[in-house]
Amino acid sequence: MANLANEGLQQDWDSLAGKLGLAEESSRNIYSTLATAYSAPERHYHGIDHLSQMLGDFKKYRRYADNPDWLEIAIWFHDAVYDFGAADNEERSAGLAKKLLKAEGFPELALSRIQEYVLATKHDSPPADYDSQLIADLDLMVLAAPYNQFLEYREKIWQEYKGRYSLEQFKAGTIKFYKGMLDKPNIFHTYLLRERYEEMARSNLEQALAEMRN
Repeated sequence: MANLANEGLQQDWDSLAGKLGLAEESSRNIYSTLATAYSAPERHYHGIDHLSQMLGDFKKYRRYADNPDWLEIAIWFHDAVYDFGAADNEERSAGLAKKLLKAEGFPELALSRIQEYVLATKHDSPPADYDSQLIADLDLMVLAAPYNQFLEYREKIWQEYKGRYSLEQFKAGTIKFYKGMLDKPNIFHTYLLRERYEEMARSNLEQALAEMRN
C-alpha cells in the first residue's frame, strides 16, 4: 500500500471509515487508492500536505456541517483525480467517489451529496448548499495564508504545471485566476470563513497581482 506518510491521516481515515460503516477490507482498499493518488511524486501542491491541511481545517468547522461525515469523505476524494491541465478533474474525482462508495452500499442521497461537495471545489459557480460552500471555502483557505506561504503555494502549483506550460502561460493563467477571485463579491461563501479570511485573501491576491504585472 502506498504510504500517506502521515499516521494522523491514517487514524483520521480509520475513524471516518468506522463512522460510515465501511468493512475493514473495503476501507483498506479505498484508502490504498487514495493514498496512491495523493502520494504521486508529481503532486507538489495537490498532494498529502494539501489533503492533511484541509482535513485539519475541517475539524475546526465540522460542527457547523449538515452532513459532516459525507463532507469529510468528499474532502478525501476532492483531488483524487488530478491530471494537470485537465478541465474535468473534479468530475472524475466525483465519479470515482460514486463508483467506490456505491459498491459499498452507500444510499443514493449520500452519493449525490458527496458528488456535489467534490464538484464545489471546481469553483466555477456559487455552491448550492452550506456544506458545498464550506468545502469550497476550505479548499481556498491557502489564499489567506501568510504571504510567504501564499507564494510557496504558487510555486508548488508552478512545479506541477511547468512540464506542460511555459512560464509566460502560467503567469497569464495565474493573473486571470487572481483577477477572477478579486472580481467576486466574496471569495469565501460561508459567513464564518468570510469574516476570518476574506480580508487577508484579498490582500494577498492584490499584492501578488500587482507584483506579477510589474
